[in-house]
Amino acid sequence: MKLIVGLGNPGEKYEQTRHNLGFMVLERFLKDFEPVQKTIWENQEKFKSDIVKLDWQPRHSRMEKVILAKPKTYMNNSGLAVKLVTSYWRLEPSD
Repeated sequence: MKLIVGLGNPGEKYEQTRHNLGFMVLERFLKDFEPVQKTIWENQEKFKSDIVKLDWQPRHSRMEKVILAKPKTYMNNSGLAVKLVTSYWRLEPSD
């Protein structure tokens, strides 16, 4: 299982700003991925994040389970959300 975290700040004030580049990258990834698999962000309070779980097969590689996460904490506190996700799924930094 792989984890991709897009960092950003919550709230309309930061939408479409450089502070939310990580969120925008994940949205673009999902837009490109959409034809293959239906994806919906789920608000997961236990992770303090919006989460999408999907199967992804990069070119010339095997199928991978992937979790995308957009922490709902401010960027300076995003480590808390990442720790909650990685602890729950027992992920290592290499994941």
